[in-house]
Amino acid sequence: MRTRAPALLPIFRSERQAALLTWLYLRPGSEVTLSDLAFRLGVSPGALHAEVERLVSAGLVSDRFEGPNRLLRADTSSRIARPPTEILMVTFGPEMVVAEEFCDTAGADQVVIHGSRPPAAAR
Repeated sequence: MRTRAPALLPIFRSERQAALLTWLYLRPGSEVTLSDLAFRLGVSPGALHAEVERLVSAGLVSDRFEGPNRLLRADTSSRIARPPTEILMVTFGPEMVVAEEFCDTAGADQVVIHGSRPPAAAR
């Protein structure tokens, strides 16, 4: 089943594609198996397979096989790697960082982050 384009930044084909790229591009140099990435994103490996195929064909993701495992990583050697990395960091990065930092907050229903606005010159 195809998911909708993310409302935050609809240039991505789907929420699944944005999540996949975010996970890989914001961890440059890290490799993950297709099945582990599917588990982390909450989808089946079969559902993730088509997205991975498109991104490998486009040169955004590289893959290699180690035995039966398909290992994936962001292809940061490409000239086109920097723009998606920056877009993903600005749009989806904060949510990912907060989720990872507070994932072990046992018993918490929500996490609220409060801070002051940056000075007008910084905006």
